[in-house]
Amino acid sequence: MELLNNSLLAWRDPSNIEEVQSIERILYFASNGEEAWMINLSKKKGLPHSRPMAQVRTAIQTGEATIVTEDPYAYLRTSDAELSHEKCQVRDHLHAILGPYLETYREALLQKSRRGAIILKITQETNWKKKKIYKYLRRYWQSGQLRNAFLPDWHLRGGKNVTKTCTQGKKRGRPKQVVQTNRTTVVGINVDKDMYQRLKRGVDDWYLKTDLSFAAAFHKITTTQFIDGLEFVNGVWVPRPWSSDRLPTQRQAWYVYEKEFLHKPEARKRKIGSHRWNLEERELTGDTATLAPWPGSLYQIDATVGDIYLRSQLDLNRIIGRPVIYLVVDVFSRMIVGFAVLMEGPSWMGALQALESAFMDKVAFCKSLGVDIQPGAWPSAGLPEAITADNGEFLGYNATSLNSLDILLHNTPPYRPDWKFLVECYFRTVQEKLRWVPGYLHPTRERGDKDTRLDGVLTLKDLRQLLIWCIIQYNNHRLLENYPVTKCMIRDDLDLYPSEIWRWGLSANSSRLRWEDPKQIHAILLPRSKARVTRHGLKFKNLYYSCETARNAHWFSQASAKEWDVEVSYDPRSPEVLYLVKEDDRMEACTLLDRMHEDTFRSHDWYEVEDYLAMRAMKQSEAKLTEVHRAVVPRTMQEAIVRAAQENLKEVQVPQSKRAALQGVKDNKRTEREYERALATGQDPVAPTVEEDAEEYIGIDEPAELLRTAAVVRTA
Repeated sequence: MELLNNSLLAWRDPSNIEEVQSIERILYFASNGEEAWMINLSKKKGLPHSRPMAQVRTAIQTGEATIVTEDPYAYLRTSDAELSHEKCQVRDHLHAILGPYLETYREALLQKSRRGAIILKITQETNWKKKKIYKYLRRYWQSGQLRNAFLPDWHLRGGKNVTKTCTQGKKRGRPKQVVQTNRTTVVGINVDKDMYQRLKRGVDDWYLKTDLSFAAAFHKITTTQFIDGLEFVNGVWVPRPWSSDRLPTQRQAWYVYEKEFLHKPEARKRKIGSHRWNLEERELTGDTATLAPWPGSLYQIDATVGDIYLRSQLDLNRIIGRPVIYLVVDVFSRMIVGFAVLMEGPSWMGALQALESAFMDKVAFCKSLGVDIQPGAWPSAGLPEAITADNGEFLGYNATSLNSLDILLHNTPPYRPDWKFLVECYFRTVQEKLRWVPGYLHPTRERGDKDTRLDGVLTLKDLRQLLIWCIIQYNNHRLLENYPVTKCMIRDDLDLYPSEIWRWGLSANSSRLRWEDPKQIHAILLPRSKARVTRHGLKFKNLYYSCETARNAHWFSQASAKEWDVEVSYDPRSPEVLYLVKEDDRMEACTLLDRMHEDTFRSHDWYEVEDYLAMRAMKQSEAKLTEVHRAVVPRTMQEAIVRAAQENLKEVQVPQSKRAALQGVKDNKRTEREYERALATGQDPVAPTVEEDAEEYIGIDEPAELLRTAAVVRTA
């Protein structure tokens, strides 16, 4: 870049090139081109001086000097239309006086040896003092030799942000009305340094650190910072404030607050809290276009309680309360891509239903809810790249399940709904569209107004169908007035409706949406748990399942030796199907076994199954506690019968060997059977006789020879 008149040069420290020592402006080049006059912009009393051009060129080549393009006096280059009439008058008056001298003696005023004589001449002809002349000449040279250099610097006057001192004994500011009307002689006091510090401490302690209003906080300030001590009144120490002519006013305390704390973010955070400050007062300098440059790059999901009361689908006479509404929004197009309505609180099941609706084809989704739509009425479908959600339902496995679908999950910090600003705003939009529906809970309802909860007529099914048409209306007919457009959108004359922006993004081949089997998506998003492989089947929560893998691999027969656990996914809404998680994270459906126990719960959901099993377990526990009392009499009778039989046996038992006692069991059994039959038919039974054994009993103390002889006789 060439050096010209009014060019700026930054002179740097030779030992540290990064440090700028001064900035000088070139005012004039000598006619021979070997010398240039410059002035330092940072010196308040700087005057022009000359530098050899050879030195300047060498400094630029070595980096000791660089040409600066940003002019600190660029604000003076403005048109007269932007200036007030008063400022133009002052400028023209000064220029009319000094302008002729600057034109006639331009080079002489720059030279130190000739400048003094010309300044003396100006003072004689204008009656100006040298100080005033040097002031305006210096401003003219430093600002770039502009006519507007003579503009008055009124913006620098008045001592803005500078604390003023007050005249002793004179009250500053507007007089009080009570003084003007002669109702009091107390004119007030000035806030001196000591009082200022007292007010500052009081505001910090009683207003910023508490929930008090400023009026209540000021009362605390006066009774803590401006007291002459304490006095004992009715058993209580009471502060004794200063006299009225010494106390500051609430307006003076507010002035201290405005000056010291109001415009400081940290002080505001302390007063209203970080949560509210982040939502209402933090700077908003970002742009959503950088977060989502194409359709499906980022979805936002959240839940809220609907402001409408519903009735039961089973009995329309029953009011079931307010539903939980989930919304899923595409950040790029601002289109609502999915929703869910259910009666249970914010949970993974609600998020699961909302995400499934966002991922699947909307024609099939709406048909499942009893609504027929055209294919282009709600065009969104497919898996996004990322999802922003609350730091609640999407913790734990739920985040892992989305990762298995190659979806990046962003969990927002607690108490930061502004990180999902789009979906939060859309809740208000949806709620507004329900204001006319009977049963809507109006926030402005006052005591004595009609209770709109009794007017509710919609069921869950009705509300889902109603929301489908609300969303279609919004996506296709809501003009986005503040949408940040790109050059390509302007070139293609894009209509800024959410559905049109979505289609435009898809046609531009910039979308990253992906297709996946809906059944596989459903299985992956389901919550996971452990099932037990047993001989009776795949056991999960006391129900048994089977699958092709288990049958082919003979899992159930192997489980007779040792049981083991496998990972499964389950649908809390239905126990009919269980999904076995394989090693490659693919899912295989497992069905309930065709048995009476499983058939009992086939048409119910897991909430009902677990409720019954829990109730059954409670009854079993209660039965164990009362079993001792209930079994006392039967157990006692059993023991009495056994004892009586033992006594009867002792009276008639004949000593004999074990072999002899067991030898006639068959005959004894036959005789006993005939005896029982006779009793049953009413005949007179004949008591069985015991035949004497012809064989001789041999005691254990007989010689072994006699025992062998007896054995031979029996054999013969």
